[in-house]
Amino acid sequence: MKPTKQKKPQQSKEKQTHLQNPHEPTNTIIKDLLWFSLIITFFKLLLIPAYHSTDFEVHRNWLALTHTLPLSQWYTDETSPWTLDYPPFFAYFEYLLSHFASLVDPTITNLYNGLNYKSPSVIIFQRLTVIASDSILIYSIYKLTKTLNSKKRFLIWISVISSPGLLIVDHIHFQYNGFLLGLLMASLGALQNGHDLTGGLIFAILLCFKHLFAVAGPVYFVYILRHYCRGGFLRGLSKLITMGVVVIAVFVTAYGPFAYHGQIQDVLKRMFPFGRGLCHAYWAPNFWVFYILSDKLLAFVFTKLGFYIKTPTASFTGGLVGDSSPFAILPTVTPSVTFGVVLLAILPCVVKIWRNPDPKKIVRWVAYAYTCGFLFGWHVHEKASLHFLIPLAVVAVESIQDARHYFMLSIGNTSNYYIGIWYKKIKSNPLSIVWVANRETPISDRFRSELKTIDGNLVLLNESKSQIWSTNVTTTTTTTLNSATAVILDNGNLVLRDSGSNSIEPFWQSFDHPTHTWLPGAKLGYDNRTKQSQIIRSWRSNDDPAVGLFSVELHPPGKEYVSKWNGFQQYWTSGAWDGEAFYLVPETRLDYNYIYSYHENVNESYFIYSVQSGLPFCNCLTGFNPRSESDWNQSDFSSGCVRKTDLQCGRNMEKQDFLKIRVKNLPPNNSVAVGSAGECRTTCLNDCLCNAYSSVGTQCLVWDGDLLNLSEDDGSANTIYIKVASKDLPRPKKSNNLIVVVGVVGGVVLFLVVVLILIYRKKRVSLSVGKTTMEGTQQFLIIEELIILKILAITGNGGCERDG
Repeated sequence: MKPTKQKKPQQSKEKQTHLQNPHEPTNTIIKDLLWFSLIITFFKLLLIPAYHSTDFEVHRNWLALTHTLPLSQWYTDETSPWTLDYPPFFAYFEYLLSHFASLVDPTITNLYNGLNYKSPSVIIFQRLTVIASDSILIYSIYKLTKTLNSKKRFLIWISVISSPGLLIVDHIHFQYNGFLLGLLMASLGALQNGHDLTGGLIFAILLCFKHLFAVAGPVYFVYILRHYCRGGFLRGLSKLITMGVVVIAVFVTAYGPFAYHGQIQDVLKRMFPFGRGLCHAYWAPNFWVFYILSDKLLAFVFTKLGFYIKTPTASFTGGLVGDSSPFAILPTVTPSVTFGVVLLAILPCVVKIWRNPDPKKIVRWVAYAYTCGFLFGWHVHEKASLHFLIPLAVVAVESIQDARHYFMLSIGNTSNYYIGIWYKKIKSNPLSIVWVANRETPISDRFRSELKTIDGNLVLLNESKSQIWSTNVTTTTTTTLNSATAVILDNGNLVLRDSGSNSIEPFWQSFDHPTHTWLPGAKLGYDNRTKQSQIIRSWRSNDDPAVGLFSVELHPPGKEYVSKWNGFQQYWTSGAWDGEAFYLVPETRLDYNYIYSYHENVNESYFIYSVQSGLPFCNCLTGFNPRSESDWNQSDFSSGCVRKTDLQCGRNMEKQDFLKIRVKNLPPNNSVAVGSAGECRTTCLNDCLCNAYSSVGTQCLVWDGDLLNLSEDDGSANTIYIKVASKDLPRPKKSNNLIVVVGVVGGVVLFLVVVLILIYRKKRVSLSVGKTTMEGTQQFLIIEELIILKILAITGNGGCERDG
């Protein structure tokens, strides 16, 4: 009995100690969160003058168009290339902000005068709106963490509210991800606390703000079906109907006004621009990047083994809408394929939710779903990683293993910085960079690095003050050493001058050291003394300006340019210079947009060019469309034309036929004699890689590559047949019965009148026939990035255009 009496007071004491340590008071949590939020807000204010991307102008334009235009034109306006492509609730959000913006500065909401407006007023206003909207994220994190102990709660605050990725994307790059992620966390918090209807409502609202969050839709659907719709068939059905009504009401509120104006198709077309390509211009490190690299590696290996591999003619990436290129070896990836792969990746998680819909794991499951979307989705942006990193920050405090997963996914490579030159007035994303100084030696700390003149040279010092790039000019005069100045001229030439002399001639210029772009006014040639060529070398990748595998240089003996792979393997030539143009590039002729000239002396041989005012006009052959409508609308025809209907090599899903055209010269590339003229058509039809054929004498030539330098001429004896889908060829016009009847009756009447006149006058009537004159106008036509010259015949008496 004594041991029992001694134990009871101990148990009572333990119980009393537990009761004296309840959760912290709510007002204490709020006070701590406010102090923490104020510190982060102060840091955000310091970032107001920081760099911002083109997304800053995107959102300013959305303020202007929602404020200026009626709702029925929001998703059709193209005043700016940065068109509205977010769901309706975000458009309403911009519309709300626009009223305040117009009070701050009316130019902000001026659709036309406000284009690219960057005054301090618009910068401060838009930065402050992002900071203010972050209050939703702060509140949702408060609701989600108020029942946790102070240590876990503070770790989540640091990981979410002060997330470096979120600060960079929203408060430097400039977007509104903070309050959208706040809605997501509010929804997850409601589900975690058992408020399923509220959680589903908030998630529906979130989808009407940004549709990319729909990746977690399967997780939400199965969880709500299994957790919220419990309690028997009738009870579960009534709950399901209630949830359905709530969700439908949200979507009707968002999309209803646009449906009323017949704009649903326009809204959906803007929201799902699948033509932007499989990967974003700045590649997110997901599965498809390795898939593309594998395809390129296989193509390289098979080519080395002697197989002919057709090289894709365009990039897999894009910012604005355009068609993505097919793969060389691996099966082509389409949006539907990525959609199916994402669903398959999410399926194990969905099965687990079906078996055990545990509210404590909903945040983890949603993070998993967004990870799958990031890894296998179509045209994924790098910032989409925030969709799973922010929920994982909440999960990371639960165990050491979760923390490891979070930090493994959230820590990325440091950014690299370069000294470069780009077009200021040409708005593009990414920037139109034309020259990079330190392309092989980037810096990692742009705040502690320096670009300065030392001993007459322009020198770049890294954060350790070590020299990593220099103009490397040998100067002998004291004046030059002390008075060298660097200037960027209007033509894009970076020059070093001696400001102490009267001469304006530079002693160093970037035009003599090109990187990957040949600018107008710059020489590109060969030094006859040193036997060295000026070489233009490609970038290693879209975001790495280091020297890549492709290069272009002058070949003086032939007065031509050659393109090489890996520095030695030649795979393209411009053809010899004939005094007016390169033989194989007729568009370089003097009467076109670019004026080329060749110069040669004892010291050097070089080409130089300038740009004429006005641009050539291009159109596509029958059965072909521009690859990028947006580029063509801006008179940029370099992307070329593609078939209206993909022939889908090997699948025989489209009936094929041939477009017959006459050309001045047959294409010079990839022509193979395959037998008699009678076998041409059959051979090309049976070969899915064949793009065109032509009969030359008793031989047949086929082309299984790109069609280069076609110049269409109806008077030429050279005929080529280009493969297209038969449904895209012009069909013979059906006779109109009324026209036939009128023609016959008119002919009969005319005949009778003539007979009567002959009888009456008894003399011959002569008929005069007017002469028809022909004029020729030349136009460019681009097929698969290749230029064709098209002749349009204009009749003197009608001015009608022939299709050629």
